[in-house]
Amino acid sequence: MNRSDSRNKAGTCHVSKRLLRTLLTGALLVPLIGQAKSASFRVIFNQYLSWYQTWVGDYAGARSSFSIMQAAAKDDAPSPLQGTDWHAESATNAIARLAKDRKAVFFNENHSYPLTRTLTVLMLAALREEGFDTFAAETLYQSDMPDLARRGYATSATGFYTEEPVYAEMVREALRLGYRVIAYEALSDAIGDAREAEQARNLAHDVYTEHPDARLIVNAGYAHIQEQGKYLGGMAMAQHFSQITKIDPLTIEQTMMIPHEKIASDHPWYREVMAKLAPKQPMVFVNSSGSAWSLKQAYDLSVFFPEESLQRVPGRHARVIPDQRSHVRSRLPLPGRSTLRRPTRQGHSGRPLRHRVQRTYRRLR
Repeated sequence: MNRSDSRNKAGTCHVSKRLLRTLLTGALLVPLIGQAKSASFRVIFNQYLSWYQTWVGDYAGARSSFSIMQAAAKDDAPSPLQGTDWHAESATNAIARLAKDRKAVFFNENHSYPLTRTLTVLMLAALREEGFDTFAAETLYQSDMPDLARRGYATSATGFYTEEPVYAEMVREALRLGYRVIAYEALSDAIGDAREAEQARNLAHDVYTEHPDARLIVNAGYAHIQEQGKYLGGMAMAQHFSQITKIDPLTIEQTMMIPHEKIASDHPWYREVMAKLAPKQPMVFVNSSGSAWSLKQAYDLSVFFPEESLQRVPGRHARVIPDQRSHVRSRLPLPGRSTLRRPTRQGHSGRPLRHRVQRTYRRLR
């Protein structure tokens, strides 16, 4: 299954959090996995499991549950270490410079790997200083936007991925810095190209109708931000956005040059860079003309994340502690403070769990 399969993404918006909590209760995992006959079901189930694990701070477990091998491909750019054209630079410095004359900056993320959210959190302050004033994130709920602005922090009513501490911190940091935070998720049941187009229309309308000079930051998943090529039989959200607004966003790819649980799953260029440079901060490659290196032509630049380190906090799950942790404030919500309630053995409708799993699977298939 393609990691950006729209049916899977649509499920993120429409499957209730309570169902997820019930599905992923530890005591139920073994019989469910044992009953799964379809490989696609197991992939979907493991991805859902990984989301829930990030919510409670089990980041190491999430990476074990769902990880996508980043193999070399024919359309990859040559390694930035080949020749003398490219030199490494701090991602925070390079992105701030490249964004100076842009009206929009789009970051992507791996929903199962919050390490890919940490740089976005760090960039909010630097981009605010550059004049960016509006922040939008995937799966925020429009119904909570007025209350969110008054509260200044996310709750379970705010969105789907905001149940995870780093994503919630991203939203809270944007509010703290004075960004106007908006939700752009499709409100219909559209999937594929129709969902991408609806998201783009929502961005264009909600960001620019009353604020034509707004400067926008978007956080989205995977290939939603690609700028060229076919996507799910049509175009990605970023392509629709550019077509509607005539704005060329700076697109920052963060899901490919990352460490995996198994070294064999890392991209060969990633392993080369880690072996030679051993960076301690997210980094990019730029050339003498100021252009940035990207693994794929569909994006403006690729971010190389350092190898992660894990620190076990007494009494809590292991948490991902990237080397830039000193910049992510101690206000980060800790899993031990989660408000999640213990689920019952049945789904909230009272139906047996296996029936609700089967219905969810049919919806996502």
